[in-house]
Amino acid sequence: MSEIIEPFVEPVIEPIIVRASLAAGHDGLAEVTIALRYPNGAERTMSLPFDTVDRALDATGISDLDQLVGRPWTTLVDETQ
Repeated sequence: MSEIIEPFVEPVIEPIIVRASLAAGHDGLAEVTIALRYPNGAERTMSLPFDTVDRALDATGISDLDQLVGRPWTTLVDETQ
């Protein structure tokens, strides 16, 4: 009997959004604080202007910040560049 050898497929590993909340920016404008968890378990937080995140939410059909949790960080990439 011959052994079936599956092709090696490298898993796609990217940071996942674990928290998203509205925050006050230093300039008085609204920001969204996003917490990311990396595959190694490390977490980092970033703040983005609310209007930028709002455009990303609209583009993906997301209506609430809580719906970002569990999604890859690339959900926000197109709108923040």
